[in-house]
Amino acid sequence: MKKLFFCLFVLVHYTLSAQINLENAYTDGYVLRVDLANSGEKYYLLDAQNAVAKFYNANHTLWKTINLPIPTGATINAINHVSENVINSDNLLEVGYTFFTNSGGLIYESRIINEAGTTLLSIPNASSIFVSQMGGLQDKIIATIQGATISSEVYGIPSLALEHTYTDGYVSRIDLANSGEKYYLLDAQNAATKLYNADYTFWKSINLPIPVGAIINGINHVSENVINSDNLLEVGYTFFTNGTGLVYESRIINEAGTTLLSIPNASSIFVSQMGGLQDKIIAAIHGATTSSKVYGIPSLALEHTYTDGYVLRVDLANLGEKYYFLDAPNATAKFYNANHTLWKTITLPTTTGATISGINHVSNNVINSDNLVEIGYTFFTNNGGLVYESRIINETGTTLLSIPNASSAFVSEIGGLQNKIIAAIQGTTLSSEVYGIPSFATSVLGIDSDVSLSIYPNPTIHFLTIDNRGIGIKDMNLVSRNGEIVKSIQSPRQKTVVDLNDLPIGVYFLIGKDQKGNVFSKKLVKQSF
Repeated sequence: MKKLFFCLFVLVHYTLSAQINLENAYTDGYVLRVDLANSGEKYYLLDAQNAVAKFYNANHTLWKTINLPIPTGATINAINHVSENVINSDNLLEVGYTFFTNSGGLIYESRIINEAGTTLLSIPNASSIFVSQMGGLQDKIIATIQGATISSEVYGIPSLALEHTYTDGYVSRIDLANSGEKYYLLDAQNAATKLYNADYTFWKSINLPIPVGAIINGINHVSENVINSDNLLEVGYTFFTNGTGLVYESRIINEAGTTLLSIPNASSIFVSQMGGLQDKIIAAIHGATTSSKVYGIPSLALEHTYTDGYVLRVDLANLGEKYYFLDAPNATAKFYNANHTLWKTITLPTTTGATISGINHVSNNVINSDNLVEIGYTFFTNNGGLVYESRIINETGTTLLSIPNASSAFVSEIGGLQNKIIAAIQGTTLSSEVYGIPSFATSVLGIDSDVSLSIYPNPTIHFLTIDNRGIGIKDMNLVSRNGEIVKSIQSPRQKTVVDLNDLPIGVYFLIGKDQKGNVFSKKLVKQSF
């Protein structure tokens, strides 16, 4: 079948040595990257001193500057949201931001304006705002209200009308597997979590058992059939007691009050879900040193204890499931296999007397395609003041990139765009540097790559059939224009039917790799009736 090339641009290079180049230095703030619905790739930063948001094109030339109105004497502390047609459909840039005044106490306000300067929404006392977007559900704005106690307000989109005020805590939104859209909050005073329906009516309250004198400090997890398949609500939470020191414990219970798992000394728990892999629970254990425990799901059996650090989990492109952590005293990163046996130890070079503060990135073919493990990390020295540096190395110890004064560096991966490295530079003022990764970058924006894979119908309305024609595909992701993975398709059969009814109309990209590691992409258009 003849392949259609919708764009004369595809960048897939296979080299053994990454050619990372500095593209631009932003001297007036920390820059972020976004893929706008109509205008595409942009960079933006907050110029707090002048109360403006500055936007730059993909080639880092200035695109536009938007004034952020604030009262006299106020200070902007964050940009919370940037979009083009999420708040409304006029295609004007929409910017959400928060500011405060300090007259014997901090008084906050959050606003959303458009690029013409029109105030779309103003929320007094809101210390933050968050645009909640969940596939198949109406977008909402959730604001945290600062007062004598913390409360929350929920606003509809595009109406921007206040729909509900939660007076007893910070509310979170979730889409449960069977029960659908819900809101929940922690009622710490009464040791319970309260859940509400999509229309904000009360749904149910679940008691969270704790010892006498203990305080719940967070809900870590809410689900319906992730931990097991009985469809009872599952809640993970952490509490502590304070005698001569903080003593933590984390638990997972179901709505019937049954304790499914209790982990002494766990200061947090996290349910790790990765497409195609078994779910796990990872607990951070608080003691003389930091350690970790990994539990299987649904068995809830302890699989392994990592005694020398807080472990993270990754699915490397060709090497599969691994666990890793930073062994800071020995300046190494330790990697373990899926069965928790030691895989390899990689030395992280630093300057004399430096301390490694964190690992920022782990991959094996994002920076280049030689299948060597790539590690980004940050270290600092303290000789009368902190001096930072961030580096990316591979497992052989080769330095791929070194960024002096960078207190962090992360790899920006947005579906359809070339990968970039964005570094925060510490100096007299905060600045940023953006690096391109041309050696192994795949742009799929508007292209069908030449692989024996067929999708139909395209455009489509309800369902998509994927025919991989036996080429051996491990998994695929359906990615929106802004880089969000909206569906993961694990272990596809030769013909796989995907339900698209919960996705809004628009352009998507089906991205994956075959068993040889070749990247492929297909452009998909979902249309209305």
